[in-house]
Amino acid sequence: MILETSAGRKVFLIEDPGKVAITSGSGGQVEMTCGLQKPPRKIEIGYDPAAANQPGIDGLVRRLAF
Repeated sequence: MILETSAGRKVFLIEDPGKVAITSGSGGQVEMTCGLQKPPRKIEIGYDPAAANQPGIDGLVRRLAF
């Protein structure tokens, strides 16, 4: 997953989608859609640091909140 942030582009890896907790502010179902989001959505990502053998990856996704 590639995100444009105020600190620049960040790359996060979703190793096992079944182990990522996803929540939405509305409490409803969350639909993951690839590509540019319009309007841009503010999200919060919980992640663990990537291992040294994973160059170019900023973190491993554990939680997403929309």
